[in-house]
Amino acid sequence: MRQDFIVKNKPQGDGQLRLNIDAETELKMITGADALMFKDDKGDLKLKYAALKVWDANGRELRAYFEKNDQLQITNDKLQIEDQKSKQIPNPKFQIPNQNKSQIRNSKFQIVVNDDDAVYPITIDPLSSVANWTAEINQASAKFGWSVATAGDVNGDGYSEVIVGAPNYDNGETDEGGVFVYHGSITGLSLTPNWTNESNQANALFGWSVATAGDLNGDGYSDVIIGSPTYDNGQTDEGRAFVYNGSVSGLYAVNTWQYETNQTGENFGYSVACAGDINNDGYSDVVIGSPFYDNVQTNEGRVYVFKGSMTGISFILSPWTFESNQASSNLGFSVATAGDVNGDGILIY
Repeated sequence: MRQDFIVKNKPQGDGQLRLNIDAETELKMITGADALMFKDDKGDLKLKYAALKVWDANGRELRAYFEKNDQLQITNDKLQIEDQKSKQIPNPKFQIPNQNKSQIRNSKFQIVVNDDDAVYPITIDPLSSVANWTAEINQASAKFGWSVATAGDVNGDGYSEVIVGAPNYDNGETDEGGVFVYHGSITGLSLTPNWTNESNQANALFGWSVATAGDLNGDGYSDVIIGSPTYDNGQTDEGRAFVYNGSVSGLYAVNTWQYETNQTGENFGYSVACAGDINNDGYSDVVIGSPFYDNVQTNEGRVYVFKGSMTGISFILSPWTFESNQASSNLGFSVATAGDVNGDGILIY
């Protein structure tokens, strides 16, 4: 819900512009400079007030922040405020729904604006929001949500899915990591995961990075790629990346592709992403970062690109690679597609 408060004239007096707001609710208000949150007694977020933007008549952006105000001392009686329907609201109130009227608390806060040299009218534009869907796995220190991404449409039903990584998830092995996929539908995301997977290796941190891989084999179903940067297979913390293909019933239980680099401490798979279709052959490609790769320079980092094909990522063709040639540069700490930046029909990353 977007709200525009338009302050037509500069109020009398010195100091910064302050918009005083009362929130009548049974929820607990938590105030930060960048966001205002309302939580219930269990700590669940019910409403978030953030994304604050303020600008003056010339379009110049003004610094603004939220501030808790238990006892308002500034009334701004002469402040003329209009919403988009030109209604004057000198002290707007939020009516946040509650079920127990006897527990209503009056929470006061301000939006403070640095209006030095600003040209009025000033527009104050915050955004209030609440999540349509939430999930948790109820395991201490699993770090569920460390990585999140769209999974694309892995089952071809026309709805996108969400993939969530929990790199410190335990299920037989400590910090093996787990990944959870929630299917989309006409009513939104499923309440429980439709697909889960784990590494079955202690300290592998499977799910440290997750992403859609696009459609690597052109079968009409999205695939996913998952990074496990401390996976061991001969070399400690060499890392490994896994691809799981989609199908009419969702992702396969067993990976269809995996790759490792055989260099100790390289952390291959620290970052993963769909690179788009970089060679315009109709198949998606993937890009993988390895920020602690060494080749003459320590921790210079390396990036790998693997191309899709009719059979998925080739086990035969060598990947394209690039390294920074600068010690401690950590190239590949993050990776992503850049799209088609020059309009030639070829994507870059």
